[in-house]
Amino acid sequence: MITSTKLGIILVEFDSLKGPVVRNKNPKNFQIPNDTTNENLLVWIIRANEFSVRKIGNQTAYAKAISLDDPNFPRKKRQFGLGLITQPSLDFIEAEKILDLIISESKKRSKNKPYFKMLNGLLTSITNFKFSNKLGTNEISIYQKREIAGKAQNEIIPQEEIPLLLISDNLNVFQKVIISSKQTNYSIIIGNKDAFVGFEEKTQNKELSISTEKTKIDVILQRNIPENLQIGLDIFSRILDVISDLSNKDDRIVSCLEFLDRLLLEDVDIRYYMPFSQYLIAMESYTISEFKTEELEQQIANLKETHGDWVECLVGKEFDGKKLAEFFLVTGIKRESLELLINLLFVKLIAIF
Repeated sequence: MITSTKLGIILVEFDSLKGPVVRNKNPKNFQIPNDTTNENLLVWIIRANEFSVRKIGNQTAYAKAISLDDPNFPRKKRQFGLGLITQPSLDFIEAEKILDLIISESKKRSKNKPYFKMLNGLLTSITNFKFSNKLGTNEISIYQKREIAGKAQNEIIPQEEIPLLLISDNLNVFQKVIISSKQTNYSIIIGNKDAFVGFEEKTQNKELSISTEKTKIDVILQRNIPENLQIGLDIFSRILDVISDLSNKDDRIVSCLEFLDRLLLEDVDIRYYMPFSQYLIAMESYTISEFKTEELEQQIANLKETHGDWVECLVGKEFDGKKLAEFFLVTGIKRESLELLINLLFVKLIAIF
């Protein structure tokens, strides 16, 4: 189910007694803007036979209608409307893909079924759709749990995945990065805010691709190609290659990409620093062999000056003998946590096995 209060999907149907009504919304706590209670807007969603877009204050609504066959009424199709309401706005192509994906799932569950089974199929398709927004970090993820369907008893065909879309405020070199696994359906698109609001990429923006046996990375840059970009992407792709399943590591991938972006922006030694990203990507594979709690507390004032007051979360913690994942559980999975870990390694307050 969707977990954001600023991003939501609504299912609209025309009721013969009440007129257009919202049959369902996801997430349940999604606050529909006051303007969307306007009957004209709900009618617009139901009648959106073609993909349509309109602004609602500081939010954007995307709509597309669903027509379904009902075996009890062969001469008449059941008409529903699907509305996607977001803040910030999404690229039109990506927004339509999201609606098409839900509509495709809805038709599989609901077509040629009696009304109540049809409605249940629609509700299930919408409820299973995930659209999460990590408020405060401006990272948006859009994805859906997909079922595997087989054409024949012994033939399993994985269905196409819609890419995961993430917005980061910490990208100064990259405009958009697409990371795809060659062995699974996993695909992620990470970009700055301009990458998902209909921003037209200028012809002078540089594009670059790098491919390994398992991973493909395509990038669009905001500026000229940095000298060490190829090296940085090569190291990054090989770090990703050692992970068998990337699907549950989206926040780690974003944090490492932001780290690479900063190294490129500040023209820091990529070959030396970028390999540290593996600690974040594969944290479960490492153990903290030593953590000097008392010495940390003596240096906490200096660490606060260089990293911020949030580093106080480490005070009083005991990490000796624990997996490195415990460290990131306390600090949070973000670029700043990786930078702090590297600093602690340099001053020998932490040792990793």
